[in-house]
Amino acid sequence: MVCGCGECSIDSHAVHHTFTRCSPGISVSSVNGIFLLDNVQYRIHLNTFRRVNSMGHKMLDDSSAELSASAKAKKRGNRTDERIHSEIYSAIINHQLRPATPLHEDALANAFGVSRTIIRKVLQQLSHEKLVELIPNKGAIVARPSIEEARQVFEARRAVECMLVEKLAATISNADIDRLRTVVNAEAKSLEQGDKRRRLQLSGDFHRELASIAGNDVLRDFVNELVSRTSLIIALYESPGAVPCSYDEHKEIVEALERRNVETVVKRMEDHLRHIEAQVDLSDLPARVDFKTLFRPLTPAT
Repeated sequence: MVCGCGECSIDSHAVHHTFTRCSPGISVSSVNGIFLLDNVQYRIHLNTFRRVNSMGHKMLDDSSAELSASAKAKKRGNRTDERIHSEIYSAIINHQLRPATPLHEDALANAFGVSRTIIRKVLQQLSHEKLVELIPNKGAIVARPSIEEARQVFEARRAVECMLVEKLAATISNADIDRLRTVVNAEAKSLEQGDKRRRLQLSGDFHRELASIAGNDVLRDFVNELVSRTSLIIALYESPGAVPCSYDEHKEIVEALERRNVETVVKRMEDHLRHIEAQVDLSDLPARVDFKTLFRPLTPAT
């Protein structure tokens, strides 16, 4: 076989080929029909190995177009997965989907207009993030954290986020302070507008922003997971009449960070997280119910 210039011969039995004349800088290796061109793998047939290079010579034909189309389709598929994940994720942490809500693949596929395969992939990802529980032979439900798990989540948050603000007190920039203030101001506005869902979202965003500013990707991902699981815990165990997470406490944390006061900011964060935990009922014993007060006797049938 020869390339498009007609002078660079390629032995179809060789393992390594080099275009010596028209494109001396391009090296091609092939094994069992898999070609490595400039470190990119292609599975193509030898007699279609042509394209137009910068000098106008043909070296790779329609195979490159097919590969490009395949890559674009894969990219679109990834964007679809991300959008569906984002919407289900938001519905869970904003309490639109309550704990133990069934997540039927058929219904979700129909709602999003996609295949069950895509929905299954998204549900598996949410399961890894501890927001969805996959039950063998039954399907998926929104996760329902146990009381012990809830306690462990709050304990982990106190350890991790107090350490996080202690670190930030020594490293945070004025620009980062402004980022945090933007979130707190948005929280105040959502409170004024009575937008509980928006306020709940921003409350979690404040803690996620702190973790992002710290610059530790592992720590950021862990805090993101803990904050999301806290939202589920609140949806499941929130005490009647509980006061939502106070944006004033977020404001105090930002002010302590701005003053670079390590002791104060750590105390502010610990008090804040304990306040959140106090809004949920994690008692082990079931509440005692007076059934005579709750129910009235049935009128005897006549």
